[in-house]
Amino acid sequence: MKSQSLLLAILLLFSIQLSASHYVGGEIYWRCIQGTGKYIFYMDYYRDCGSSVGPQLNVSLSVSNTPRPNGNSLANIPMTFIPPDPGSPVGPFGGLAVQPTCQGCAGSSPISCVVSDDGTLEKFSFRSQPITLAGKPPSGNANDWLNGWVFSWQAPCCRSSDVTNIQNTGTTALFKAIMYGDGRASQDPCYDNSPEFKEQPASLICDEYNFQFNHNATDLELDSLNFSWANVVNSTAGTNYTPVFNPWASGFSINNPTPNATTDLRNKPATIDPKSGAINMFVVLPSILSGSQVIFYV
Repeated sequence: MKSQSLLLAILLLFSIQLSASHYVGGEIYWRCIQGTGKYIFYMDYYRDCGSSVGPQLNVSLSVSNTPRPNGNSLANIPMTFIPPDPGSPVGPFGGLAVQPTCQGCAGSSPISCVVSDDGTLEKFSFRSQPITLAGKPPSGNANDWLNGWVFSWQAPCCRSSDVTNIQNTGTTALFKAIMYGDGRASQDPCYDNSPEFKEQPASLICDEYNFQFNHNATDLELDSLNFSWANVVNSTAGTNYTPVFNPWASGFSINNPTPNATTDLRNKPATIDPKSGAINMFVVLPSILSGSQVIFYV
């Protein structure tokens, strides 16, 4: 049994008014297709339903860190859009409508992606063709960014301008997954699947609510999973992974991504269980926003 690490970033929004084309999160994972030895890659990304610009559907994953697979020749993996299953709620641009119920909001009405209610998201899913990954992911580098093959996609501008815990929202957003070597001389044929998050990433809660959340990450081989906070990445460039981080806003950090007692003595900053991935927190909104709702994209 192997141990795999999952890094999570929280984007925190207060008193939401969303517009334009706002990317709020995503994930990349792969499946080993038994009998063929090949991999299929999957990607999901989420935008707010109030986006006024059409989604990015011409998508390819970038492959970073040399030597890259297949004799250093594999630089990109084309992806194909997967429409929502028949009967599923659909958003304005054809993605899956994610419409969370407000937790702790007595008497609140259901929200709808079709009319761009605050807190709704549209999920766009993609899949690659079966692909061979010959070669061994790089390892042993003092700079850990250069270890493993990094599969990533850079969403176009912008993040939501209402995100409050990072400095720059007028930026691109990078989603990534890393494949490390498994001790063999080559990843061909495939051997293992990556973890996958089963829970939708958006939660809508009311002020002064004890918030508990779990991504319900699963691993088909039952490998042990480790969870920790991550910095927010805007982009990378070149053949090797060189992340450009988005600075945290004043009062926030990788170890303190949500409001703490400095903002209000009643606040309980977010904690993450490194083994289960369970997140717990309690937030009191600033007085100017009292009574508003809070959206967490985790």
